[in-house]
Amino acid sequence: MRKTIAALLLLAVLAGSLTACASGENSEPTVGPQPTVGTEPTVGAGEAAEPAGSGILVAYLPEESGAVAQAAEAIAGTVGGTLADLSAGGGWNLNAYAFVLLGFAAQNSALPAGVQTFLRESDLGARTIYPFVLGQGNAEDAVFAAISGLEPGALLGSSALLLTEGADAESAAAWAEGLSLAGGAAAPQAGGN
Repeated sequence: MRKTIAALLLLAVLAGSLTACASGENSEPTVGPQPTVGTEPTVGAGEAAEPAGSGILVAYLPEESGAVAQAAEAIAGTVGGTLADLSAGGGWNLNAYAFVLLGFAAQNSALPAGVQTFLRESDLGARTIYPFVLGQGNAEDAVFAAISGLEPGALLGSSALLLTEGADAESAAAWAEGLSLAGGAAAPQAGGN
């Protein structure tokens, strides 16, 4: 009799656990204002990038001329991604992103310190990185190699956008559209480097 009651009690607890798991409800609290339908948040100083459902993070390190920020805005507008300014600091929540479009200014394919810090401090394993780079002397293969050296577990996209000073936002938007990411994708599981 005791074994039967214990077995029924155990079944009830297991059934309750399975029901909670199957409901798909997230028990984590939501922080900050939630975006309205059809918009993506812009992440500024002191804020962490919170996904808004697109699966795409457009992270960029601004430079003096503002060309990288302008390209990042055009790209985010095209693919519907979350826009994140890397100069705002750490605290990036990358769990819901499948794609990271990474923008920065560089000379001769050398990654700037802020981008190096972002790559070292972030676990981008199983995420696909597409760089967009402003500057002279940059080569697609060398940029991919520099990123891979700091994020060996991450996947590298099929193309990089190499911008020169004076490039227009339309060329950045056209590149982003050609990536066919606008539909987004399910976020990958965190990968180990």
